Amino acid sequence: MRTYFAIVCFLALACGQARAQRLSFGDALKRKLVEYKVKAGNLANRRMMITVKNNRQDALNVELEAGRTFLPDDKFSQPFVVTHAVAMNLDKGEEKAFWVDACCGNSSASAPRNELTFSSTKMGSEQLLTTLQLMDKHKVVSHSLYQNVIWHFTNKHQIASVFAHESDSVTNNLIMKTICTLENIRPSWYSLKYAAAASGDAMDFSGIPESIQGRLEFINPSRENLQVELTDISGKVINALEMFVDYPAGNSTIPVALNVSDLPKGTYFIRVVNEKNRVLKDWEIDIG
Repeated sequence: MRTYFAIVCFLALACGQARAQRLSFGDALKRKLVEYKVKAGNLANRRMMITVKNNRQDALNVELEAGRTFLPDDKFSQPFVVTHAVAMNLDKGEEKAFWVDACCGNSSASAPRNELTFSSTKMGSEQLLTTLQLMDKHKVVSHSLYQNVIWHFTNKHQIASVFAHESDSVTNNLIMKTICTLENIRPSWYSLKYAAAASGDAMDFSGIPESIQGRLEFINPSRENLQVELTDISGKVINALEMFVDYPAGNSTIPVALNVSDLPKGTYFIRVVNEKNRVLKDWEIDIG
């Protein structure tokens, strides 16, 4: 009797452990434990719905990984990139739909349409996954910040575009510095905002630079008149942005907000010059 009871307990424990064990979506697919279908839609700003079927004869616990990309069969449409991991608990043979937080993964293509099919999937880079996990840890909620981060990794958008107006500066700086550390690049001193897409869909990318914001930090050696100028790459002055009379000596910070929608794409400089036309410092900006 004791032996029978022990066997029953062992089997119950084993079943409980099997149910509790969580597989990644990639592992479950590789082992053919699940099938899936993905469609575009919109539910409380969740743009991707995935229907998953459990092929096992017992319960299955699967985690859909952040950073997983679902590729559309139409090459002119953007893939979905999952931004937050999703726990999927499925009973034996169960098929269940999940709405997923996702952004687009190819800024040169169009936002996914409802009739699209997504037949293949792959994981994004380790750098993307690390960044998404950090954003989840810090409870980042800005969809536009997630989208800008993803386009940085998938389309090489410049680091200056990795920000969102609705996020605080601490969060924006943390994400930018994290990516710069992962990629061994220098942080941008300014942020670059693009115009909204003509379609009105936040998942479409206009490619039209609209404005930059930043802070010019420098040391002014003596009290004197200063001027902030915008120049092209050859040094030709395009515009005098601001004039300061009798500017005090010492450590200085000048905020800059510049509309760049009328500028041709290219490299420019913002510089501070004194009344003797000496350049105290200049800052490069890339409009593109």
